[in-house]
Amino acid sequence: SARTQSRGARVRRCGGATVSVAAFMLRVDDLRALVDQVWQTLLNDLPAPIVDPPGESGWTRAEVTISGGWSGTVRVSCPPSAARQLAAAMLDLEAGTAADEDEVNDALAKLANVIGGNVKGCLGGGTLGLPTVLADAPAVTEPALLRCGLAWRGEPLVLEIVNAEFGTTS
Repeated sequence: SARTQSRGARVRRCGGATVSVAAFMLRVDDLRALVDQVWQTLLNDLPAPIVDPPGESGWTRAEVTISGGWSGTVRVSCPPSAARQLAAAMLDLEAGTAADEDEVNDALAKLANVIGGNVKGCLGGGTLGLPTVLADAPAVTEPALLRCGLAWRGEPLVLEIVNAEFGTTS
């Protein structure tokens, strides 16, 4: 079943998600719901789910770590063109005005941080690390606990949650 619980573990409810404090137990649908809330708040828009996003080599990746009852990393990856669009929308830049590299990195870091903070809240707390951004990132090879493909304004994005045993890539 998509919803399983550890015996004797404390359980929290978060936006319809069942989360065990002893183990990571969000589902892809729960992650998408969190992402929709964040997108609506930061971008006044919603991304569309995509089943099979393209490869991520050469993309821009922002990630933030969570440590506590569950420890791991929340990642947001997208092509550089999508990162520029996200930054322009978050900064409400005039049409045709491009975000510079620092603005792009700040915007993607903020997106990862806000999504990571929401995931941390669903897990019952913990500590959220500082977000890091890596441009022209290599493809991720370690398995993700959750992987969510999205499309926004014609651009693909991938959100991943990875267990701490696999570490970070930036």
